[in-house]
Amino acid sequence: MKKIKAKIDKFEGEWADVSTEYGNFKIPGEMLPDCREGGVVYISVATENAKNEDREEVARNLLNEVLKEE
Repeated sequence: MKKIKAKIDKFEGEWADVSTEYGNFKIPGEMLPDCREGGVVYISVATENAKNEDREEVARNLLNEVLKEE
């Protein structure tokens, strides 16, 4: 999973303008409840495959735990 550093430039209504090394964009302000203008946040980017791999790892770990207890 890749994390992108983003600076909160300003809040406009329900949206936050953020800037990154890749450009500027808006995200819903409700995703940044404890943040202020000028603050820095990290945005995670993951593909659906990465999510599936994470779920598979959790399932594998749970199965291993169950099998060890018998």
